[in-house]
Amino acid sequence: MIENLLLYIAKVALGSTVMLGIYFLFYRKETFHRRNRIFLNLSMVLPLLIPLVNIGSFFKNTNTLSSVEYGSRASVVESSYYIESAISSTIDRISFSEGLFYIYIIGLAVSIVAIFWGIYSIISIIRRGEKIESNGTTITLSASHLPPFSFFKNIVISEDVYTENDYPSIISHELAHIGQKHYLDLMFCEFFVALQWFNPAAWFLRKAIKENHEFLADDEVVNQCKSIKQYQISLLGVSGIGKAYPLAHNFNKRIIKKRIIMMNRAKTNRFARLKNFFIVPAIAILLLTITSSNIPSDILQRNIELSPVFSSSTSTSDQIDNKLTTDPGSVISNLILQDTVIFSETSLRILRGVLYKSIMYPKEAIQQNYENDIYLVLKVRDGNVLSAGVFNSPDDFNTPVIGTVAIGAFETDEKADTEMQDNQKLLNLLYSETVEGAKKFEGLDIPEWKDKTVEFALKLEYSLGSSSDKDRVFVVVQNMPEFQGGDLDKFREWVQEQATIPETIVSKGIEGKVYVMFVVDKDGSVSDASIMRGLHPELDKIALDIVNSSPKWTTGHLNSDDPVKVRYSITVNFQIPR
Repeated sequence: MIENLLLYIAKVALGSTVMLGIYFLFYRKETFHRRNRIFLNLSMVLPLLIPLVNIGSFFKNTNTLSSVEYGSRASVVESSYYIESAISSTIDRISFSEGLFYIYIIGLAVSIVAIFWGIYSIISIIRRGEKIESNGTTITLSASHLPPFSFFKNIVISEDVYTENDYPSIISHELAHIGQKHYLDLMFCEFFVALQWFNPAAWFLRKAIKENHEFLADDEVVNQCKSIKQYQISLLGVSGIGKAYPLAHNFNKRIIKKRIIMMNRAKTNRFARLKNFFIVPAIAILLLTITSSNIPSDILQRNIELSPVFSSSTSTSDQIDNKLTTDPGSVISNLILQDTVIFSETSLRILRGVLYKSIMYPKEAIQQNYENDIYLVLKVRDGNVLSAGVFNSPDDFNTPVIGTVAIGAFETDEKADTEMQDNQKLLNLLYSETVEGAKKFEGLDIPEWKDKTVEFALKLEYSLGSSSDKDRVFVVVQNMPEFQGGDLDKFREWVQEQATIPETIVSKGIEGKVYVMFVVDKDGSVSDASIMRGLHPELDKIALDIVNSSPKWTTGHLNSDDPVKVRYSITVNFQIPR
């Protein structure tokens, strides 16, 4: 969910940047201000709406696969073979995407608070000022030294400016803002900027919208006034004084020069209206770059060597036909993407973890020190595995690879005769083991494929480490150690049954948790117990003694033959009886 939201926000940023770039290149200096107003508003609306459109649904073809852009395409899970860790596997970590999400939410909250604070400040000024009604519009005279501005149907002008002879032209300018309902554009723009607070294009877009509003209001006043020069002088006399408000149309000295230049500029040649047709390719660019899915493309059937597959039209793992065949085309033609899906990081961890824990490195491949990378392509409907393909290379299929799973084992001490290896036979062993692992996806609770038919691929790296690394300590292995037929929770229960607080400690009122780290050795015994975070020396010693007195565990295995050391951590809870 978080990854989907971040991707949507990024697509909105990309879309608004593209639209703003087209505006600055083709439209900004022209006098078609009404056209520019429409285009600038579309620069906010279209990027918000287009990413929600799945145009892939308009291009259905039963013989095609879709290319899906996954945010976690390069996500990799490392086998514990490559990890020698001194930390506990129970430590929770906040993912990078979650960190970005929280930063974004903080920025969004600050921006929204700033909007409402600005509204409150303007309303306070309007309430305190003297009111004058004129043609259905309220003019507020403020004692504060601030530039004239309009806010919805209210005009605020300082008493000093109001006493000047030129104030009627200023009022006419603000009435033009109100009459053309520029306040609606501004309000929508402020919330768009809040949603895109990190995006410089959003801030430039707000500036361009305000600037264009001024041009539109100036046009209306110039068409009514007798002296353009006198109007321009009046602008110079009141601009740039006091504080400006982002939610209002201010007389702002920063753009007064641009406004005067625009008023004096010759009207843009009518043939320049042909540039309006750039709006169509602009929308087309957005459709191609920020839609939720890409248009499917036809796939050429290939004659793929060494690509055994299994397929099934049934929905239960018991009925999946895992017979190896050399006809991948039959499966490819059935692998049709029904819904585009982007897996969250949590879902990816589950999918990769299932394969990692269920696939064992084939014994014969280890004996021959054989390594290879293969690709598993799966079609799943609402958690039911419909079909799968196993391939040598991503060039052999058109499905996105959403992640990598490293299947590790130890090479044999003896040098294998690589020249005598039957590579196809060994590769088939990897295929067969991968097929068995794929069956474990059956019935998984993955939110992204609920009530959908989805297709995705995973890369499996079968790789061997040096036999000298067998004494390393691992955190996760395919076959984790077991304690009395159970997992770590079973051991934790056993420890807790032994944990009692001495009377000397009870009298002091000390209670809490002791954090202990330990290693289950290759023979199943517990060793290297140590305190990660202590509570009291006496309680720390009791916790260590309990852990060290543990009965033997069933050993952990990185593959079917080689036992390995596995590190754990637990908490021992010392609680005073009530």
